[in-house]
Amino acid sequence: MSFKSIIELTKPRITIAATLTAAVGYTLGRGRIDLNILPVLIGGFLLAAGAAALNQVQEAGIDSKVDRTNQRPIPSGRLSNIQALIIALIILSCGLLILFIAYDILVALVGFSAVIIYNGIYTPLKKISPYAAIPGALIGAIPPLAGWIAAEGLLIDPRIYYLCFFYFIWQIPHFWLLLLFFSEQYKKNDLPSLFDRFSEDRIKRLTFSGIAATSITGILLPSYLILKPQFVGLLLVLLGLTVLIRGLSLLKKSDFGKGSYRMRFMDINIYALLITILIITTSIL
Repeated sequence: MSFKSIIELTKPRITIAATLTAAVGYTLGRGRIDLNILPVLIGGFLLAAGAAALNQVQEAGIDSKVDRTNQRPIPSGRLSNIQALIIALIILSCGLLILFIAYDILVALVGFSAVIIYNGIYTPLKKISPYAAIPGALIGAIPPLAGWIAAEGLLIDPRIYYLCFFYFIWQIPHFWLLLLFFSEQYKKNDLPSLFDRFSEDRIKRLTFSGIAATSITGILLPSYLILKPQFVGLLLVLLGLTVLIRGLSLLKKSDFGKGSYRMRFMDINIYALLITILIITTSIL
């Protein structure tokens, strides 16, 4: 058992992204960054890492059949299912304990609800339903909510719900662009997907609709006082229109190379990252 294998088990890119959105919720609710943010970042990171590790335990059988995942720690034989499960449970327990001790039971439960959605709902559902991405997108809304509550933000404040809605909407085209990029592997291994219901052109149109919804939701952030319009209103419009215009390529009926799906995937993720940075920056000014 190597340290590298344990790191791979936790899917660090995904867990770091979840940690950043928790930071957004905290800074928006607190209006500043202080040392009190550390437990929610550490605890949130560990919960996301534990959930990712548990997901690899749950999907070890499928991962062994798919080209892009068959070198993960479990299917490659670097970790056994039992070893990975123990690691996942330890990491999850540490994350939950940190949130409970540093804050209260509510923050811990909200943080743990992301694990329930990801491992208890989304992971088993995507094996039987092509629409699993929609409830699965709720995962994106949980970390900012946990950060907000940790910052003692009021739950009657509409800003946090609109912020959570933005990260929920963003997850949907994020999932579907991955589906388009890895379509052959889904078909090859008989995994349920939107291809069971729709043609590739129809899925491209649906994905563009998700990109458009994400773009519009981002542009409207100042309307909910999440961002100060005098500083970033024009920038948000420019960013939103850029990702929307670039996404128009999905509406073309001509052959669409896999590299183009990768580019649209990068566009939507970079857009969400820039929005995240803008919210954190303007919240503490």
